[in-house]
Parts: sequence; C-alpha cells; structure tokens
Amino acid sequence: MSAKVSRNSATLSAATPRRPTEALTNLLALTGNPVLERVYAGLSGQIRRIRYMSEITDAQWKIAVEEHAAIIKALKARNGKALGRLLAAHLRTKRERVKSLLAA
Repeated sequence: MSAKVSRNSATLSAATPRRPTEALTNLLALTGNPVLERVYAGLSGQIRRIRYMSEITDAQWKIAVEEHAAIIKALKARNGKALGRLLAAHLRTKRERVKSLLAA
C-alpha cells in the first residue's frame, strides 16, 4: 500500500485526525491563544516543504499516529509528566527526520 493511500486509509478511528498536523492544529485551537496559533502557522508553513521532501513509509506513518494518540491520551488524563516526556520524544524523532532529509 502506498504512503498516500495509507494516510487516507480507514485505519484511523473517526476521533483521530487524518493527518498528524491536524492533531496539533486542533490542540492549538483549543488553547484559545491566537499568538501561539500564529507562531505555529508561520513555523508550519516554513517546514512544510521539508516535511514532504520524501515519501513517508507505512511504518513511519504508524509511528506518527501512535505518538499522537499517546500525546492525546496524556492530555486527556492531564498527565503533565507523561505529556512532557511524549512531546520531547516526538520532537526528537521529528528533528532527526528533518536532519536526515536535509543531509540527503
């Protein structure tokens, strides 16, 4: 199955955003902080090109979905320690992916 097909597949539940970026956009909207939303929109626009420089594999997509599901679970549980740990790990994963794409 191609990455594009898997991104749009029905493997995600209806409650889970179809794209990981939707999860963050939805989360930021819930903060009610327009400054934070504008900063994210600006940064997201700048890195969009990098994000799509290569095809994401099914395995990478699965990891991204699992990471976002765990982040949402920690948010719902109001578990700040777990949330901090999960967000830090998620950002490390993304940083390494961006570094490898830029090095290619």
